[in-house]
Amino acid sequence: MKDAVNVDMEKIETMLYKRLWTWAELARRSNVTTPTLFALKAGRRRASMRTLYKIAHAFDVQPGMLIRKDA
Repeated sequence: MKDAVNVDMEKIETMLYKRLWTWAELARRSNVTTPTLFALKAGRRRASMRTLYKIAHAFDVQPGMLIRKDA
């Protein structure tokens, strides 16, 4: 996938925990499907820039904050 990034799923899990959100809640708030979120979590796929922006918007953070730095 062109312009795909590795998302820091540990950071996302921490943010979910702090907000007391479920994965389904993140899916609803970000308009990203639950299967897509689980594929990202499992490392089966990388996020498109659009998906990254949607997730970042749901958390009200900058998209760059969610990119895994070691990848």
